[in-house]
Amino acid sequence: NISVQFEERDPTSISKQVLTDCQAVLTVLGPWCADKVAGMMVRELQKYIKHEQEELNRKFLLFTDTLLRKIHALCEEHFSPASLDLKFVTPKVIKLLEILREYKPFERQQFESVEWYNNRNQDNYVSWSDSEDEDEDEEIEEKEKPETNFPSPFTNILCGIIFVERRYTAVVLNRLIKEAGKQDPELAYISSNFITGHGIGKNQPRNKQMELEFRKQEEVLRKFRAHETNLLIATSIVEEGVDIPKCNLVVRFDLPTEYRSYVQSKGRARAPISNYIMLADSDKIKVFEEDLKTY
Repeated sequence: NISVQFEERDPTSISKQVLTDCQAVLTVLGPWCADKVAGMMVRELQKYIKHEQEELNRKFLLFTDTLLRKIHALCEEHFSPASLDLKFVTPKVIKLLEILREYKPFERQQFESVEWYNNRNQDNYVSWSDSEDEDEDEEIEEKEKPETNFPSPFTNILCGIIFVERRYTAVVLNRLIKEAGKQDPELAYISSNFITGHGIGKNQPRNKQMELEFRKQEEVLRKFRAHETNLLIATSIVEEGVDIPKCNLVVRFDLPTEYRSYVQSKGRARAPISNYIMLADSDKIKVFEEDLKTY
């Protein structure tokens, strides 16, 4: 459950954060993802509007709600939000999908049977669950059909992490990858999930909501450790202090902002044969190359 940070003293705080996050998703991922995150935020805002007692605060929330609905209406005029159209994602997203296609496993036809390539008696056997992502169900209003790209019998091929800066980016990028897997056979092998680190600290005091969030995040990590999922979209919380498998692919979708972040994320690519890839927009490459020299 994605929550908006609330500051009682400033009636504009929620509106500012919501619109900033939505603009960031539009810039980094494109209109298709911006439409998805706008829908998530509308549902979240409804909770605040329902319980808000201060009239001024309520007006700002209602105004923000209207803006988000206008964003959704504008998107519907140009494309169908129900299905992924790669014309409405950024070049960086296109490049990420190209990278993921490189990890496509062998074709199913090369195996004699399902039992052959995932046999319990084989040394490379991995278990895989038939349950769907619980977080996904909470984010989508309409009931979706069972995902054809989850679970995947090929989870023992890829073990990867995509690092992003913002929580909403992690959520909606996971949605995009799942949708791409339904449309593109070369991406159908991916079983992805996301983790934002919200409430992940084991030793911090937690209320009931935080405890629920903690359990969900732990379940996400459990599935990744068990190779029931093979791709994790994560914020910086997974850079250190979290026990995860040795990855053969680590992608910095958002560039590291400091040396420590660079080293820690790169350290997650610990498989014998692994790749560490940083994606940068063309207008930021030169500046980042200079920063990288100092690393």
